[in-house]
Amino acid sequence: QDRLGLSYLFVAHDLSVVKHVSDRVAVMYLGQLVEIATTEALFETPRHPYTQALLRAIPQPVIGHRHKNLLEGDVPSPLDPPAGCHFQTRCPFVADACKQSRPLFEKVGEGHHVACLRQHDIRVEQMIDHRAGRNEILEKLMLAFVEKTNQAAGSI
Repeated sequence: QDRLGLSYLFVAHDLSVVKHVSDRVAVMYLGQLVEIATTEALFETPRHPYTQALLRAIPQPVIGHRHKNLLEGDVPSPLDPPAGCHFQTRCPFVADACKQSRPLFEKVGEGHHVACLRQHDIRVEQMIDHRAGRNEILEKLMLAFVEKTNQAAGSI
């Protein structure tokens, strides 16, 4: 990618893969961008509740670990999304304003933007730590895969 000056668009629901192949990440919900950040910033300080849910949904290959339903509420139709924030029917932090106004992007860090009306009200301790229980062996395997892929691409 660097050698040829190329950019690519990688679409996925599994952020554990996105982490290893992307420099920047844009998270969408019902066709609307909700967060844009460098990969590092997104994984370290996810600001949108949907991004946080996606990170918590990364499978953990731990014996006895049970995957529980991370989001409650109704999934709206993309053809007829709700007024206001499209995520409001599933958001654990929803407020009346979310049902009325569509959030605009706000800069929350260098190259990090989020569209959430409640992002200033959500305390850090309310955000579930998506890194808890992460699997270091799986991360090492993914890094090795990416490294081998880059080596193979460099020899072409």
